[in-house]
Amino acid sequence: MQYFVTGTDGNEYGPVDLSTLQEWVKDNRVVPSSKIRNVSNGMVLQASTMPEVSHLFPPAPVPSLGAVAPMAGYENRPSYAQQDMTAQMMRNYSDQGLKPFWITIGLSVATLVVGVTIGFLAILLGSYAIQMGWKAKEESQQGGLAAFIIAIVCTVIALVVRFVVGPIFR
Repeated sequence: MQYFVTGTDGNEYGPVDLSTLQEWVKDNRVVPSSKIRNVSNGMVLQASTMPEVSHLFPPAPVPSLGAVAPMAGYENRPSYAQQDMTAQMMRNYSDQGLKPFWITIGLSVATLVVGVTIGFLAILLGSYAIQMGWKAKEESQQGGLAAFIIAIVCTVIALVVRFVVGPIFR
């Protein structure tokens, strides 16, 4: 096969055979961004994507995180490349405080209120409240165990009132 190479100067060189093209890559006369045109089918590829020569290019250097300069105006903000990233994330996580607890309590109360009239909705809200309480408990969040127990109790009460006590008084 024969190839034409478009150089960095914009001129086209060739035609050359595959072995000559590979020598040009080794001599740095063809760079990864060079355009190579196959004479037989007219297809143009970038040298770095052409299997016959791509393996001959040295691997591109990987920039280190320390070499990346901050954007203007962000110099004093914490960087994710800093060593204390985990500690910073844990501080942000612990700032949530009782939030999962109050979400679970709110869902549990909604389960009680709605469950008396709409049993299906009580099942949905109650199961979500139990799930949130379990998650808070598993993550050792403040009030997690209490929220989990309250969610179970409220769900059971709502379902008993709706499906057991409710039909008796109708």
